[in-house]
Amino acid sequence: MRKYQNSWLRVVFCCLFLLHTVNAQEWESSASTIKKDNTFILKVTTKTSGVENADTDDRVYIFLNGNQDLKRELDTEKNDLESNATDVFTFRFDYPMSKVHNILLRFRGGDAWLCENISFQFIRGEAVKTYDFKVHKWFSTDKADQKEINATTHELFPILDWQQIEGDDFILKVMTQTGLSKEAKSDDDMHLYINGEEAHKHVLDTFLDDFESGSSDVFFLPFDYPVSKIKYLLLRCDGDDAWLCENISFQLIRGNRKSKVYSFSQSTWFSQEKKPQLFASKSFPLTHEWQVRLSEEQKRAERKSIQQKIVNAKQQIRETKKQLRLAKKKLKAWLREAKELKKVAKDNIANATERQEKALQDRRNSQALRDSYMEEMQSASDARRRDIEESLKRKIKQLRENEKELQKANKSLREKKKALLDIEEKTRSLYQKVNALEEYIKELQELIDFLKRRIKNFD
Repeated sequence: MRKYQNSWLRVVFCCLFLLHTVNAQEWESSASTIKKDNTFILKVTTKTSGVENADTDDRVYIFLNGNQDLKRELDTEKNDLESNATDVFTFRFDYPMSKVHNILLRFRGGDAWLCENISFQFIRGEAVKTYDFKVHKWFSTDKADQKEINATTHELFPILDWQQIEGDDFILKVMTQTGLSKEAKSDDDMHLYINGEEAHKHVLDTFLDDFESGSSDVFFLPFDYPVSKIKYLLLRCDGDDAWLCENISFQLIRGNRKSKVYSFSQSTWFSQEKKPQLFASKSFPLTHEWQVRLSEEQKRAERKSIQQKIVNAKQQIRETKKQLRLAKKKLKAWLREAKELKKVAKDNIANATERQEKALQDRRNSQALRDSYMEEMQSASDARRRDIEESLKRKIKQLRENEKELQKANKSLREKKKALLDIEEKTRSLYQKVNALEEYIKELQELIDFLKRRIKNFD
């Protein structure tokens, strides 16, 4: 019986331990519903030239931002990219549209293709934006084609004015010109720092062969930084493969609004190697004219939009706090109920233990009494035997009734334990909900602080 009692004590202890263990996965999934849906449709339309041999059977791919994970092949079940044909390819992406800043088209094969024009149409709900590009270029990986018809293996198409659809981030357009000499090119990484801050570091990379001799490269860098506080941009080379920058220019873009172009035409060698006339880094100062100025009407509209977002976030906080109060109230009631159930279960365990010990003792006494009666009946008269049998039957009947009561008590104890486990499971789930609500309130408060900073920077 002591072993039975100890096992239930261990069960109660484990339940108490689990009561304080919070697994927030379920509520994280519910909280994640507030996150933005990034799914959109990209429709790519190509027009192949009608000249002889303009068609191709080779593979053509597109990459969003040059990212290998966002790669799609321009291919359907029919015969694509035929001469004078217009082809439409539809793809689904799970990626923020506002973060698509360029689309890389890459050709694979020696069967040259002459693309006249290409368009990219982004669709998400009712929001539709189309970008049309006139190409008129041959694409081929064959060296002879590249020499004879000036074919290329890839083409980069910039996507800039997302603010017409969503978002209001700034984009920094960086244009570089590499020197003509063979030694001017570099394969090292070049990084740009806003005000020299490590937290606002950007890599200059288009996922192509950048900084080649005589090449002009363009980079689009989205950033989140108060424009009026930008004093300078720091360009740093992270290797010993020296790069000759003939000139570099910067332009700030936000939707259809663009700042003037800031150009720096000083020929500068960049390298980490410790040699004269080599610079590991160089800063380019910017004036306050860099800031894109908005009209008073635009300022009022944007300020009103931000203030409305703050009002909505505060309303969500109030509603969430109300849910949190109700959840805590219910949690308190369930904890009180669990405490009472534990007390009842403890008393029932003690009673059940006592009854089981009594039943065991009754069985021993009954067996001893039976043996005694059997000995007495051997020498007793018939009348005495009948009395002994009647007495024995009464004892057995009483013993069976005691065992039935014990079974009822055990059943009641099991029900109490089941109810206790149920209430503890509910309590554990409610703890998770309380934690998720508190995290949600914290996220909303951070959103409000961010919006207030935006208003401050905006003013």
